[in-house]
Amino acid sequence: MLTADPDLLHRYDATIGTRLSSTEVGDGAKSMVLSDGVFWVTGSRDGSLTRVDEETQETKRFELGGSPQNVRVGLGAVWVTNATKGALQGLDPDTGDVREIPAGERPFSLVLAEDGIWVGDTADDKIRFVKP
Repeated sequence: MLTADPDLLHRYDATIGTRLSSTEVGDGAKSMVLSDGVFWVTGSRDGSLTRVDEETQETKRFELGGSPQNVRVGLGAVWVTNATKGALQGLDPDTGDVREIPAGERPFSLVLAEDGIWVGDTADDKIRFVKP
């Protein structure tokens, strides 16, 4: 079992409830996703996205700026909504390159579809479809 504190990702033994390890992630852990043995955790206060290897707990931090909110993996990238940038950000996990796509005033939620990404905006209560 795993939980995220504002700055830590904790690993527990679910059978006895004992904490096994803690791994530093970005400040203000907001959202996380597990994909192919890697956790991706947004840091909403320091503008980061942290990659945590599920087995080794090795980390790599990516600076996105703004206030990263929710995160999903698919369509060739790690996708993050960034509320203060008004953008959907796509991180190439191999190169670390980040591209920004305008996605409303305050994008928050996201759902990956087969050919694009649905993004919910909390400023105007609209849902937009973005083709990356």
